Amino acid sequence: MCGIAGVFLLGDRPARPEDHGIVARMSERQHSRGPDGTALLRRPTYSLAFNRLAVFAEESGAQPFVAEGFSHVTVVNGEIYNFRELRKRWASPATDGSDCSVVHDLLPVLGPALFGALRGMFAVVGVDERERKLTLARDHFGIKPLFYAVRDGRLYVASELKALFTPGAVPCAPDWAFALQDAHFSLVSHYSADQARTYFDGVREVPPGSTVNIDLDTGSVTTRRFWQPGFQDSGELNEDPAPYVERYQSLLDQAVSRACMADQPPVVQLSGGIDSVAVAALAARHRDIRLWTVLSPTSVETGDFRAAARAADHLGLPLHWVDASETERDLSVDDWQQILWQTETPLADPGFLYRLLMSRAIAENSHPTKAVLSGQGSDEFNGGYTTALAPPGRRNWQGFVDSLDERRRRTLLNAAPGAVSEISRGVTEGCLRTSWLAELVESPSTDLYRGYIDRKLYDLRLYNCLCDDRTSAAHGLESRPVFLDVDLVDFSLAVPPALRGRLFDDKAILRRAVRGFVPDDLADRPKVPFYAGAARSTGLAALANLLERGQNSFVELATSGTIAAGVLDPDALRRAIREAVRHPQRDGVQRLLRLLSLGALEVVLTGQGEPHPGFGASAPVGTAGPGGSAPETAAGRVDAARVAVPAGVSFALEADIRLMREHGAERSGKVYLLRRGRLEYSLDPAVDANLADLVPRLVEPATVEQLARRAGRPVEEVRTGVADLLQYRVLRTLPAETTGGPVG
Repeated sequence: MCGIAGVFLLGDRPARPEDHGIVARMSERQHSRGPDGTALLRRPTYSLAFNRLAVFAEESGAQPFVAEGFSHVTVVNGEIYNFRELRKRWASPATDGSDCSVVHDLLPVLGPALFGALRGMFAVVGVDERERKLTLARDHFGIKPLFYAVRDGRLYVASELKALFTPGAVPCAPDWAFALQDAHFSLVSHYSADQARTYFDGVREVPPGSTVNIDLDTGSVTTRRFWQPGFQDSGELNEDPAPYVERYQSLLDQAVSRACMADQPPVVQLSGGIDSVAVAALAARHRDIRLWTVLSPTSVETGDFRAAARAADHLGLPLHWVDASETERDLSVDDWQQILWQTETPLADPGFLYRLLMSRAIAENSHPTKAVLSGQGSDEFNGGYTTALAPPGRRNWQGFVDSLDERRRRTLLNAAPGAVSEISRGVTEGCLRTSWLAELVESPSTDLYRGYIDRKLYDLRLYNCLCDDRTSAAHGLESRPVFLDVDLVDFSLAVPPALRGRLFDDKAILRRAVRGFVPDDLADRPKVPFYAGAARSTGLAALANLLERGQNSFVELATSGTIAAGVLDPDALRRAIREAVRHPQRDGVQRLLRLLSLGALEVVLTGQGEPHPGFGASAPVGTAGPGGSAPETAAGRVDAARVAVPAGVSFALEADIRLMREHGAERSGKVYLLRRGRLEYSLDPAVDANLADLVPRLVEPATVEQLARRAGRPVEEVRTGVADLLQYRVLRTLPAETTGGPVG
């Protein structure tokens, strides 16, 4: 994870001393990306800085790479896994022994065709001083960031937005009009076809799988794709999916082996899901690894922590964990400013928070490890969302495909001009043919799965890759999303349509591929939300509490920027916060947080430095070793930590707990638990029937046995539920004789 910053004078103008000074300050603002060394190259018409994170071949690889006579200069942020094969194929003399120097050596020979041959992740800036040409390039999926902007006859480039927004460089001006039309920001079924546009006016990013070529004399910009999803059938149809599973397993093992290329043992972020478990199991075959996970109310609720511990035990490895519970519970506006500074996106959510905490813990406790393997990208290309998107009662491939048809229609309506979408509501819904809408918005593709993959590629660029990159770079680490290996993805996209249902329904291809080296209970484990919480929505509760606790200061921060002050109404924001926290299950909390965050970014990213660098410093960390008796194993840790249910006592809700239901709901509705007026948990009877049924019965004190009789449930099931409620500090104990009356 390295950092690139530069300024290039357009036309026949020399660089001024202040241009070189600005680049030095830009480099300093993204120093965490490359804490192992900084180099600044000053040339007559440009200045280029490089922050290095030495992950591989530490003794070589100093950048910028400079050819004799400065004919061409190159900087590369990333890892080129197939550099040895490329050197052998092209008999290239090597600048040094590093992987990235192969780009510098072969770019003058192959030109832009080189980028399609690279395997890895990269952002490249190449300067041809003789021809006065600048080449910017970015890997196939946008794993590595690269932004650029033109201002006052200068072209600025940087790995992070905060570097571009260095005072004196590019102004930080949120593009509200674009953001409010964007699918991720506004939570609508639509996405922009412009893969270079950002949430900031005048700032563009190099699109994934593309080169941006700039003529430094004229300032003209040309963008070309060197990769895009092919969706080609992989030869003659074989009705037996087994050969596809076998080939997939081989390519996945190759992807993991590539990602393990590092001087020091890599870390695997082990969420407990099948993706990270598969990565860990394969990585452990190739070299020593370290396992890290997050311990939080959400990871306990969803079973992620228990599954991560189970995987660690299976591999015979220690499991390191960071406890996010207190940080999440006490999340403040100051904390959120730091999260925004580090992530640079209004889409930040508790998932970013967990990864930031884990990255900090890894950096401080697993030194000198720098490479971190993740399972990002698996859901998008392995069918990870099929059961979530399919309608209830039809959780299968056909239900998923039918849901894509409805989503495509909504996307077309949202993209249609004028009031077309309005006329298609209510009684007139469905009256306009989808085929006509597709022609109207120039979206001719009828392959629903292809449209779905296009949207997921957009999601990866805007959310997943950004999350992995910023949360690791903030602490001097390099994230490596194993499943975003272009050979692996190309193979998945080439699976014939007739076999998609058998291979991609609920990640069937991955689950089958890992059998034999991953226990069946982990291979078959259903996908769960990473942070939202399957039943109690603890992640949404954390966001709601953040908004409620920091209402005034958050609104003041979000509306203090010049542009945001003209867009956002402070009084309306405060009213909206009060309304949203009453109904946290709805998307109002997320929408509000995004409005407030984009407004805050205008101020945060133009500041002089990190606003709150101590965020996450107090999060506890721990290690559970493998082997030994059950309480000492990683898997036994959760059981050992469970609160014991005392005998001979009654239980009742804590005095500061209040219950709330959705209006008109009876026992079938969701139950919300508020502590001192703040939402802490929501219980969904469709997911956690035991707790949703028990909590309302505890308005009156009762023993475990009395609760079991009232609810008609087994005593042990009730005892487990009471233990969970004690763990979440929802219940208090009373003498056993205190029963029958309401709690005072």
